[in-house]
Amino acid sequence: MQTEATHENYKVAFTLREAARASGISRSLLYVAIGRGTLRARKCGARTVILDSDLRRFLVGLPHFAGSKAPATESTVGAKPNRRGFDAT
Repeated sequence: MQTEATHENYKVAFTLREAARASGISRSLLYVAIGRGTLRARKCGARTVILDSDLRRFLVGLPHFAGSKAPATESTVGAKPNRRGFDAT
């Protein structure tokens, strides 16, 4: 069960500056994503706001980093990375 304090701390919408801080993505890249239509933004007067759900959907939809797909194997555990992959030590 959630308390009132939890609800008070939970934001449902962010300004561009807040969305950049929350996501770790620069404001300019957020504007690019809005322009491409990959991040949905809304206007409230002159202010641009991004709903929490839209920011999360955008972040989940980003491609995976190529190095993060392969799980560690015995040959890579303790290995040192180099330009061609890993050298076993």
